[in-house]
Amino acid sequence: SFLYHLHCAVHHGTVDPIENNLLLKLDLAFIHISGTFMALATSRSFLWFLGNGVFNLVSAYRILKWRNTMTERRVCRLVCALGYMLPVLVVDSVLFFRTLLAFLAM
Repeated sequence: SFLYHLHCAVHHGTVDPIENNLLLKLDLAFIHISGTFMALATSRSFLWFLGNGVFNLVSAYRILKWRNTMTERRVCRLVCALGYMLPVLVVDSVLFFRTLLAFLAM
């Protein structure tokens, strides 16, 4: 990400920041790679990690080959983020519900 943004700043106006830019493709692909490992960290589930890994691997491949639309890339990044946020939301929701029940039972 740093190299992509540095490249855009140095070559501003001379190079298209989107089309045929390998650094942009790598930047977007590594979002999915890091999301896979964050899913493992937040869920502690190997099956969840594998499921996210397959999805993110396909997404990263499609980004590197540039065979998708901007909308598809954005939706895939949203799903990638949900892949590591859902385990946290589920645990927090259960804890909140238990706390609320304990409070109401007083």
